Amino acid sequence: MRSSDKFIIKILALLLPLIILFSCERDPLNNYRDEYAGAWDFVTVREDLSSGQPEILDTIFYTGPIEPIYSNRNDLIYIQFTSTGAMDAVVSETGMISLPDYRIAGGFETLSGGFNPGVSMLNFTYTFSSGDYSLRSTVEGVRGD
Repeated sequence: MRSSDKFIIKILALLLPLIILFSCERDPLNNYRDEYAGAWDFVTVREDLSSGQPEILDTIFYTGPIEPIYSNRNDLIYIQFTSTGAMDAVVSETGMISLPDYRIAGGFETLSGGFNPGVSMLNFTYTFSSGDYSLRSTVEGVRGD
């Protein structure tokens, strides 16, 4: 084998691992939602709005998860803010949250709020109404981990 052939083989042996390493595609499941994932400490104030005047029912302190939902959409997260209160939400790249269009709960729902720019706090208001019944949850979350 000629020395020029050995040189080419050495160059290819050095370049091939680098080409493989830097040509890998980014994992499509890893995106901006990952920065919101983790354990969060929530304070939820639940109010009955049925009588026309808001009546505070209770205040709940709970540590729960926020997790990306891996589906055909890349903007969904799961938020569990009380032991019985959880929801799927759409999170924008700017941290604003809204309800996904597939929610069916037998009533009318609204959700407004979002994460602060440092992603250390989350504030939102979730309202569920069905017939004469209406419940509003005002939630503040602080990153726990």
